[in-house]
Amino acid sequence: MTIQRLGAPVTLLAFLVLSLFSTRAAMAQGVEVPVNATAYNYGDGWSCDPGYRNVDEVCVGVVAPDNAMLTWESYGTGWQCIRGFKEVGEACVGIHIPENGYLNAFGDRFDCERGYRKTPDSCEVINLPANAYLSEGGYGRGWKCERGFAQDENRCNAFTVPANAHIDYSGNGWDCDPFYERDINTCIPRRRRY
Repeated sequence: MTIQRLGAPVTLLAFLVLSLFSTRAAMAQGVEVPVNATAYNYGDGWSCDPGYRNVDEVCVGVVAPDNAMLTWESYGTGWQCIRGFKEVGEACVGIHIPENGYLNAFGDRFDCERGYRKTPDSCEVINLPANAYLSEGGYGRGWKCERGFAQDENRCNAFTVPANAHIDYSGNGWDCDPFYERDINTCIPRRRRY
């Protein structure tokens, strides 16, 4: 009988303790969540739902311009331009793709086809001198001299490899063979250094 009499007060005590902890947990969050927002699962705070952004602690609907899509971010503009368009102020403007150009992999600018060099607004043809080949990327000159030729302004000139020397790794110059050292344009036996 005694155990049954204690059962109700113990149950009531357990209920009061749990209520106290749940009230404290609710107060710890203590943050008023605005409309179109979701409270954080852990800690205090909230974030705006997709399609809304935080403007002075209020979640305001994002209005995307033409050729844009909504983002999942609740900060910034809340939108980004689709492929082939770039952000200019509050609009998405089409990317100009010049002749011999194409839209890059990211869709945010143009690159030039092989054999053309990129300028700010166009793709210029790369003029290859004799004994040259196109280099990757189309940057700088856009070409390199073939092996055995050295660049001299806009030409590729053959060079002479002296005795006891070989064409270097780049292919556009020469190095002395082992046990020889460079002396202007020749290779002489390496001097002993003591």
